Amino acid sequence: MKLKTFIALLILLGGVGGSFWVAQRDTIRDDADGDAVLTPLLSGDAADARFDFTRTTKTAAVLSGIDTILPARDSDNVTDRALRAYGEEVIRLNQGAAGSSDPLALPSDEVFADTLSEYTRDGFTAPSFAIDDINVIPDDADALLQYGVSVAEVYTTHSGNLRTHFVTAVYEAVFSNSTEPLALHVSALSNTLNGFLTLPVPSRFAAVHVALINIVQQKISIGNALLDSGNDPLRAVGGLTQLQDVLDDEAQLAAVLARISI
Repeated sequence: MKLKTFIALLILLGGVGGSFWVAQRDTIRDDADGDAVLTPLLSGDAADARFDFTRTTKTAAVLSGIDTILPARDSDNVTDRALRAYGEEVIRLNQGAAGSSDPLALPSDEVFADTLSEYTRDGFTAPSFAIDDINVIPDDADALLQYGVSVAEVYTTHSGNLRTHFVTAVYEAVFSNSTEPLALHVSALSNTLNGFLTLPVPSRFAAVHVALINIVQQKISIGNALLDSGNDPLRAVGGLTQLQDVLDDEAQLAAVLARISI
């Protein structure tokens, strides 16, 4: 868990630090008298996210620049929403500081960590399916047997040729920056999901089938989040934190299937 938190911290630091640097840069560029010199300096350990600003310009101008570049509150991008929340806290802390030459006040490390935790925890979601989303048919011996055969055929057709385990593909994407195996998994799982959704499912297996397609969908969503980590890093971290739960659900489903006799 410490590793995941540290990864999230480093990811968001890049976005927050870059955004505040842009805000200051644009303030310098737009200053009417042309005499303002604003130099952002990252002081101390980068993991502390503490910025020291040397300036001769007014605090209000910097705050205006920050507000201009903050993402929308209702953005679909989790990292953008976290950055918005953090930026609004910066503005709140510096209210009434117009004309001040003091360094821009930044939120505490605790606020920064809480922002990371909140948006990492709540930012990742995956679509889910219910009984109404599948084609449930009456039970009979032929239907039960055909269901088992059909599930195996769909899986073999679309996912049987994958050369790596999903977890291995995730590891390579995160730690080796090799995304091709994960992209192959996402494509194969998407086709597998589409195949599972079209199958007639005997009522006896309806709940199991819904669990199966939800696990496949969760893997797809985690994979897509990681593949889009450059655009939305916090959602990717949120997806990564859900991976173990998905693997646990998959193991439990496998145990249930092992106990079922057709």
